[in-house]
Amino acid sequence: MLDRRCVNCPLKLEKLVTDMDAEYNLVANDGTIFTFHTNKNAPRYKVVRVDLNNPDVWSDVIPESESDVLETVHCANEKQLVVCYLRDVKYVLQVRDLESGVLLHSLPTDIGSIYNISGERKDKQFFFSYTSFLTPAIVYRCDLEPSTPSIEVFRESTVKDFDRTMFETQQVCFGSFQLGQEKISILEFDIPFECMASLKLSGLLFMMTQILPNAL
Repeated sequence: MLDRRCVNCPLKLEKLVTDMDAEYNLVANDGTIFTFHTNKNAPRYKVVRVDLNNPDVWSDVIPESESDVLETVHCANEKQLVVCYLRDVKYVLQVRDLESGVLLHSLPTDIGSIYNISGERKDKQFFFSYTSFLTPAIVYRCDLEPSTPSIEVFRESTVKDFDRTMFETQQVCFGSFQLGQEKISILEFDIPFECMASLKLSGLLFMMTQILPNAL
């Protein structure tokens, strides 16, 4: 800790990690307590906490999921965590309690990719970018002050003469003899013709190789 009364005092360094055998991303700091997003003994990542007064004891705040990958963790609204999971080849956004890791809210998002989550811990809002098979890019603003967080469009990229409301993306599960249960996304759309009835087409977008949903 830096003694503000002595500008020229040397910094006191505390070693927390000596073997760089894992990734450690700082999420929050409260005095001697530090919270990290790490893949230490957790290939799908987790959130852990350590106190400098007892640096040999690390506790799990959000344990590693059995199936989902904890992609990013950000602190917002002072005592909350905005976490983004990769689940079944799509992103899931949640708000959790910083102290306990308890799930507070699951934020509604369509099938797509979430990235560029930004905001500071003191802020009662954060921003994130979203893209999908049908959406080039949307920046959303999420207000964490209400009892139920509200999400609104902050900025949107548009494509001329393209109406994404004519399309619908659904994710379904199917059985595979060799691969077991696999996920695919089905993209359905209606194409109007002047001289004939609407033609309904379905395209299968296979997700066996973890191809994330981005704009086509």
